[in-house]
Amino acid sequence: MSSKPLLKGRKANEIPTAVASADTDFRNDFLELSSKVSELQAEVKELKRVLVKLRGSEQIPDVLVNNLVITPNDEFIGRNWYPPEVSDEGFDFRWTGPGALATIKLPLLRIERLKALLTFSATGNAANGNIRIFVDGEEVSPLSSRDGKLKFVIPARKYISSFTEIGMLTVSTQQPKDESGQVLDGRWLGFVFTGLSISP
Repeated sequence: MSSKPLLKGRKANEIPTAVASADTDFRNDFLELSSKVSELQAEVKELKRVLVKLRGSEQIPDVLVNNLVITPNDEFIGRNWYPPEVSDEGFDFRWTGPGALATIKLPLLRIERLKALLTFSATGNAANGNIRIFVDGEEVSPLSSRDGKLKFVIPARKYISSFTEIGMLTVSTQQPKDESGQVLDGRWLGFVFTGLSISP
């Protein structure tokens, strides 16, 4: 008769041991998982470093957005841009050039299509709004283009990439000349960029 209480006593004593064992297993699993997460973070950091090295000055954005405004004074990744200037009237602008295709790379989140508005000075090569728009190398048709404002749509995409490249192409670049044919500016100029805004 005395064996039953002893058996119950042993089972009761085994409960704290089982709990302690489970707790130890949980801690070990947690530490192992934390170690793997740290390793993955280190691998991602190294991958970014390698990609930045391969792509030169281009960097992989930490945040993708669907709403932003680019002004002539902003620093951005792109090709065929001259430094910012201020007009006699006091507004900021940038000439595109020397190449006819000016590009700008933006960290856009494109789960859904985005609206874009390019503003420019409707003079010279852009007098008739004669600017063609490309998104990641694919030409898109403008929704409207008048009075220095060109509206277009940035298509949605299923995958997430580092940057979206917006291309703005003029028919040609020119060197401004006076009536006698004397070159006024040694630069080859495209169009006068005054801003680009993106919104959902």
